[in-house]
Amino acid sequence: MKKLLHCLLFILFFGSAASAQSDMNHLLWRISGNGLTKPSYLFGTMHLTDKRLFQFGDSLYRALEQTEGFAAELDMNLAFNKYMNKIFGEKEEATYVAEVADPAVLKEYKERLEKKFNKSVEEITLEELKKKESAKTTKMLQEGEMETFMDGYLFGLAEKQGKWTGGIEDPEDQFDLDDALDPNSYIASQFRETGDEKEQLEWMINAYLSENLQSIDRSSDLWQGAKDIILINRNIKMAYRVDSLAHIRNCFFAVGAAHLPGDSGVINLLRKKGFIVTPVISSKKIKPEKYVYKEIKREWQNVFVKDSLYNVQMPVMPMPLGKMENTPYDVLFHFDMARYIGYLTLCIPFPDDTPAIKDTLLATLARVYRKDATEFSEKEIKLGNETGKEFVLTGDDFFMRMQAFIPGNYAALNAVITIKKPTLSSEAVERFLSSFKPDLIRSTKKKTEVKKDLAWQKFQSQHDGFTVNAPGKIKSRPVALAEGSNWTRNMHETAEPATGSYYAITVDAIKSGFYASDDSVYFEESRRIMLEAMGATEVSSKTLSVNGRPAFDLLVKTTHNNIDLMGRLLFINKGNHRYTLYKTYDAKFKAAGANDSFFTSFKFIPLEKGAWKWRSANEAGFNYYAPVDVSRGDTSEDGTTTQFFV
Repeated sequence: MKKLLHCLLFILFFGSAASAQSDMNHLLWRISGNGLTKPSYLFGTMHLTDKRLFQFGDSLYRALEQTEGFAAELDMNLAFNKYMNKIFGEKEEATYVAEVADPAVLKEYKERLEKKFNKSVEEITLEELKKKESAKTTKMLQEGEMETFMDGYLFGLAEKQGKWTGGIEDPEDQFDLDDALDPNSYIASQFRETGDEKEQLEWMINAYLSENLQSIDRSSDLWQGAKDIILINRNIKMAYRVDSLAHIRNCFFAVGAAHLPGDSGVINLLRKKGFIVTPVISSKKIKPEKYVYKEIKREWQNVFVKDSLYNVQMPVMPMPLGKMENTPYDVLFHFDMARYIGYLTLCIPFPDDTPAIKDTLLATLARVYRKDATEFSEKEIKLGNETGKEFVLTGDDFFMRMQAFIPGNYAALNAVITIKKPTLSSEAVERFLSSFKPDLIRSTKKKTEVKKDLAWQKFQSQHDGFTVNAPGKIKSRPVALAEGSNWTRNMHETAEPATGSYYAITVDAIKSGFYASDDSVYFEESRRIMLEAMGATEVSSKTLSVNGRPAFDLLVKTTHNNIDLMGRLLFINKGNHRYTLYKTYDAKFKAAGANDSFFTSFKFIPLEKGAWKWRSANEAGFNYYAPVDVSRGDTSEDGTTTQFFV
């Protein structure tokens, strides 16, 4: 949750701009000239929640009020939502510190790293180091008095004043910022004394409060190599976007203070574009609670979930979580930067609404969230005519409050997540949670449709040549394999929410010009890979024949989120096509394990046939009679022979 803000803090604390100039020691700047009819303003921020930083000058508030728009580095209504979709969509691949760190640095810190992480240095991942750094960033944000960081606060003021809001960078520009950082800096940071870090932070805050951008500029000594990779390219894009937006409407631009000074800073880049950029002086400071302005009330948005089975309200329309698109679940998420609150609603459909399903789901939720929480509480609640459960938990660096209701043959989970516990009972959170309204009439009408959608039904893939019976509607998608793989892969998957079961079929097809290894090697390698990937223990296995093809049946058990899971995998080798049928389920549901119709119903059907006709290989200068076009293969070293495949 903190990765994005962690990157923003790094940019300010360790960013650099070359050749600081004496006239740079100001935070607020007026942008005029170059055809502008109204001035815009540029302000350097510090991404913290320390209240001392929020004693803004009267000129800043006046500039904000006089502009038509507000743009931070990122569009704060979209940035975190897109970031969530990115991290949930990423394939989890570990980067080991020993593979990327400087050998001399690794040797220096080897013993301390192994002691801190209680494992050999070869097993420590860069992601583990980043997580520790992220926790430090979150702690800094938690220790401040303000509910959100400075940029989020200014964004909130702009929204309340009814202004257009946006960003001068794309979220993708900042997604991988910390991946560009020197891994050696992560190692050294693990052992920086807390007192030293606090002293350094105090120095930075004081430098910022005195508007001493020259001092901030020299902070690059703490992190070598940042200037070219992180700041300059971003500064160029920022200046370009400021130019464009300022000619559309006059705006208040808020960016990290380290982006302002120097030959390659945003101020100088704007001057090179022909703008007049001059400092703005304030006559007095105003405490945030003393600032008075005219607020334009903004209506919250009605969010209708899962074909309008229920609705909730959020500050803006949320985004779907892309990772869940191929499941029966409906997940919508929005992160409000102005209040630093994440809102989430999740709909889980059931084929039936029996008391057993309701009790099992609520008990499972409690078990999952209690496992990793440092504090956990649950209680029964009532909202209108609906009864449900509320869970409040404290994690390592976050707080969450969730309410779960089961009004019919679906469950509605509404949750908020934040970094400050008092926020869980704030007006905004209460408004969101109390807005839940099930549509009982539509729910009753949809019950038959939902039951039909989740019922067992026959699925057929002509392209991959099989049929199978499975619960719900199977969704299909291609899966990207490792670069250089000789195979292509399609995934067909569905889920059965009532029993917590997941079903999938992967079909691997070998590329032209390659051949597959024999059955025993394939089955043994598949067994090894799956046991390692799942962290599972083998329960049983056997070889058999499926539709006349060699197959291998594997039953495993594992634990995930404090839930005991069973998994059954059926590997089928059909020469140039390999099929894996996969099912996992909660071990508590004995009936789910006993039902093997997913596996017994699997049947091969003829693959798609091409039309036999005369075709031309124009580049090779010949015609041929075949059902499909040929694919070109390798050419011999002397250039005299080229292979073609059908």
